[in-house]
Amino acid sequence: MEMGRDVAQHWLAVPDIEPRSFVLKAMDLAERMAIEEQVSRLSTAIEKYNTELILKKSGLYNEKTCDLIESPAELIGHIYTNCIEWKSAKDREQKMAVVELLAKANHLRNLPQIQEELVMSWLIADKVDDAYAVDPNDTMGNAGLDIGMSSSDENELFLLPFFDVTVDRIVYVLKLINMDKIMGDLITYLRRDASTVAGGFRTIVRAACVLLRAYTNTQLKKVNYDHVKICVDLEAVLYGRLLDLAHVDIPLDTFRRQEKSVVVRGLVAPGTRWTPQLAFLVASLIVDNEIADRSVVEMVLNRLQSSQKREMFVTLLTFCRQEKKLHRTKNLAMMWARAVDWSLGSIENVTGEMLDEFEHWFYFAVSCPVEGGRSFDSIRNALRARNYVVAAYLIAIVASFTQRCQPLDYTTVNPHQELMFNWTKAGLKDVPMEV
Repeated sequence: MEMGRDVAQHWLAVPDIEPRSFVLKAMDLAERMAIEEQVSRLSTAIEKYNTELILKKSGLYNEKTCDLIESPAELIGHIYTNCIEWKSAKDREQKMAVVELLAKANHLRNLPQIQEELVMSWLIADKVDDAYAVDPNDTMGNAGLDIGMSSSDENELFLLPFFDVTVDRIVYVLKLINMDKIMGDLITYLRRDASTVAGGFRTIVRAACVLLRAYTNTQLKKVNYDHVKICVDLEAVLYGRLLDLAHVDIPLDTFRRQEKSVVVRGLVAPGTRWTPQLAFLVASLIVDNEIADRSVVEMVLNRLQSSQKREMFVTLLTFCRQEKKLHRTKNLAMMWARAVDWSLGSIENVTGEMLDEFEHWFYFAVSCPVEGGRSFDSIRNALRARNYVVAAYLIAIVASFTQRCQPLDYTTVNPHQELMFNWTKAGLKDVPMEV
């Protein structure tokens, strides 16, 4: 086919010969059109054949890619979107090389444009939901909330998709094109009202993640921007959405300028109509700005507990542990026990993945900065009921720092089920084996 096309193209390139030369007869218009049509058919057939061959050699030939062979731009978009394991460096390198081969085989001169359009389309979130805050401590994106927490904070929490595959593919393809051109568009998203953006705040968060991952401060300085400014703008956008969710009428510019302790005092003033969203907003401000006002913290903890905003409830309790002046928070031990009860109650069998979850909440329980007292009885009883003797024993110690406790009966300890420490292993060595 290539030989036939080349011969036909050669004939088209040869200038017409004068009839009197008796060497060659000049082509008439009909003959030229017929040859041009033949060249076009052969070129299309060659491109189709080479495309199919590339797909088969790379293991990408299937029903879907077969249907797209005659639309190379769509085929490339499909491969980028659906056929690459972006977390695998080997697969990513191989498949992106296949795309280059396909573009060459189909004589595509607009591959950078195709890649740019893909990047901008991937940036738009598929849906807009009611999550208005980002958990900056969880950057895995696809990870779920803590066990027992997922149903209560889902309207406010949105895990930062920093390492999410949706961001991965944008970052890797972005580096193949003119990054400076796209940079301005990404920054613009951060400065727009989320209600005017397709995909809402999810799109804005995704744009921020791409900027943080794909661009260095040196690149960002070209437009007087840097990573710190990205984070500041992102925080402002997210707090703006929290303000809207809580129906707080404070202009975002005013909110950004005000001292946050003053904002908090205004939000919890007498006569405030409390909602779960408002409690979440105030708790976020307290933790983010380290506002260790005991009376306000007590008020917000009670509101979070009553509305079962469990994720933020635990976050605020952890903040109380970090701030020594908050150790005297009213009913701190009781609230600590409530958080643990909520979480342990959702773990039926401590096996596999649940073991890590169980240990997490056990260590949270023993990290209470004050004596647990009678409030920790429920935790101890729950552990005893499940035959976690060592864990229940340690909870009893945490419940009363000064009270002398009875020695642990190692004969009741099941080493295959218990939380094991060096001192428990040493103690078990002296326990006679059953015959």
